Amino acid sequence: MTIVFDGISKSFGGTRALDGIDLRVEAGTIHALVGENGAGKSTCLGVLAGRVTPDSGTVTVAERPHPFGSPRQAARAGVAAIYQELSVVPTLTALENVFLGQERRRASVFEDRRRMREQYRALCARLDVAIAPAQPVAELSIGDQQMIEIMRALVGTPTAILLDEPTAALGPRERSVLYRVVRELKADGVTIIFVSHNLDEVLDLADHATVFRDGRISESRPTAEWTKADLTRAMVGHSLSPAIRTEQRNTRPRELLAVENLTVGSKIQNLSLSLAEGEVVGIAGLVGSGRTTLLRALAGDTPPASGSMRLHGDPRRWPRSVREARRAGIALLTEDRKRSGLFAEATSSDNLLISNLGAVSRLGVVSGSRSVAASRSAATAVRLSEQRLSSPVGVLSGGNQQKVLLARAVHFQPKVFLADEPNRGVDVGAKAEIAASLRGMAAQGSAILVVSSEFEDLYELCDRVLVMWRGTLVAELIGPEITIDAMVSKVFGPGGAVR
Repeated sequence: MTIVFDGISKSFGGTRALDGIDLRVEAGTIHALVGENGAGKSTCLGVLAGRVTPDSGTVTVAERPHPFGSPRQAARAGVAAIYQELSVVPTLTALENVFLGQERRRASVFEDRRRMREQYRALCARLDVAIAPAQPVAELSIGDQQMIEIMRALVGTPTAILLDEPTAALGPRERSVLYRVVRELKADGVTIIFVSHNLDEVLDLADHATVFRDGRISESRPTAEWTKADLTRAMVGHSLSPAIRTEQRNTRPRELLAVENLTVGSKIQNLSLSLAEGEVVGIAGLVGSGRTTLLRALAGDTPPASGSMRLHGDPRRWPRSVREARRAGIALLTEDRKRSGLFAEATSSDNLLISNLGAVSRLGVVSGSRSVAASRSAATAVRLSEQRLSSPVGVLSGGNQQKVLLARAVHFQPKVFLADEPNRGVDVGAKAEIAASLRGMAAQGSAILVVSSEFEDLYELCDRVLVMWRGTLVAELIGPEITIDAMVSKVFGPGGAVR
C-alpha cells in the first residue's frame, strides 16, 4: 500500500523533531530512512506506527486517512512495527511475546494455543531460529529478543512493516536471514520502511533512500542514484574521511587484567585472556557465541562464574556482584541501554554522575558546582553537547544516549572498561566520536574490551581481536592480522560458513 506523509511536524519541548515532512512511499517497495542520530527518522516511523501524535500534517495509507496516537489502530490498518528499543516483556515466554496483543480467534483456549504453537514453529523455521516457545524472554540474548520482535511483526498479515535499526543487534547469519525475509515480503507486495545507519545495507536492500537532517528531508532518490559517499554527505552536510585502520598502537607494556579458566555454566568453558594498560581488544563472534556472557561475567553481572582473576598482577576473588566489580575498577557498558543502562526519567547529567557520586560530594552531600563541572567535563570528553545534560535521557536519540553511558564511564574512570555493542543504533558521525572516546580512555591507561557485531568497527578500532565460538576463544588477531575477511573466516568455528 502507498503511504503519503503531508506536512508532518512534531516538537518535543523546544526541540523540533519533524519540520514539514512530505514523503511518498510506493506500495510494495523497500524504502530506507537515513540520517544522523536525532535527525527525525524514528519519530517519522513513530507517527506511522501510532506511537507519536504529530502537531500538524496528515498521513494517508492506501489513500485512507491514517489514525494518530494509537498503535492498536495502526496495526488494524495493516502497519506492523519493529522498534530500535525492544518492546518485549521479559517475564513472558517467547511464544507469549510473539502473540502478545493478538486477539483470540477460537472459542477454545486449547485450540487457540495449538494454533499459536503451529504458527510459532513456522515462524522459527522461516527465520531459521531455534528458540524454545516456553523459554522466558529475559533469558534470551538481545539478538534473539530482536528475532522475537520480528516474529511478532510477521504474525498477522501486515501490508506495511516498519523496521527501526532491525539488524543492529544481529550477527552476520541472522542478518542474512532477515534480508531474505524482507525481500520475500516485498515480493508478496508488502511495503517496507526501515531505518538504518548501515549504509552498505541501505544500498544493497532498499529501492529508495530518503535522508533526514535536522528534522527535515535533505534528499530523496532511488538507491541506484546514491553512493555511500553521497549518503554521508547528505546526512552530515560534508564529506567524511574514509575510515582507515591505524597501526597497532599498544605494545602491551604492562598487563592490567588476566583471566584464567573462566567457566560460566555451559555458555563459557575454560576461557583465558589478558588485557594490557592502554589496549583496546575486540571480541568477534556470532550471536550466542558467549561474547555478552564474557563481559557480564567480568562485570559481576551473571550467575556464578568460576575461574581466577588478577589485576595488576595481584590475585582477586571473582566479582560476585556488579558493585564488587566496580570496586575493583571494572565497568560495563551494557548492550541494552533501555532496560539495564539508563534511568529514562532522570537527566543526562544525573545519569552520568551516578557512577561516582563521591567525586562530586563534600562531607556526604552532593555539591551542585562540582556536579556541573564534572558533568560538563565528561560530556566534552565524549563530544556530548552540554545542552543535552539537562534533558531527560529518555527523550534523547540512541546515539546521544550511548554518549551519556560513555560519559558515565569517563566520570567513573575504570581500570577495565567493557563495551558491549557500543555503536548499536548510532550514525556514522557518532561512531567516529565513540571510537575517539574509547581510544581516549585507553590513552589514560584503561584497558578496553569491546564486543561488536560490526566487524568493520573492530577492524578500525582494536589493537587485538579475539574470536569466540561456542563459549571458547578460537583465534587471536594482532595488528596487520586484523582484517574483516579474517574475522569472517573464524567466527563460524572450524570448517564453518554462513548458512
